[in-house]
Amino acid sequence: MIEIKQCPICGSNVFEPFLHLKDHSVSGEMFSIVRCKSCGFKITSPRPEDEKLGKYYESEDYVSHTDTQKGLIHFLYQKVKNITLAQKEKLISGLTPGRDILD
Repeated sequence: MIEIKQCPICGSNVFEPFLHLKDHSVSGEMFSIVRCKSCGFKITSPRPEDEKLGKYYESEDYVSHTDTQKGLIHFLYQKVKNITLAQKEKLISGLTPGRDILD
């Protein structure tokens, strides 16, 4: 696990505990989220090493890995996803008319 020592947003090195929770969907492990005392950014710390991150997303039940609308949760997720993607597209196209953007 990698301890986050510096805020990626403002560079501060002062964090406070925010949440301690369990990954119920894949690993069953406990994770801590800390809050930067300077800017309020929240980040998982400690976090898994880069080469181990993929295992936390290896699940057929992970809702963002499917396009199914079967069941209420999946149906609602897909509707909200479509709305937010349309909003992002509108925002980006308004900021950069006539230019391609990589999201």
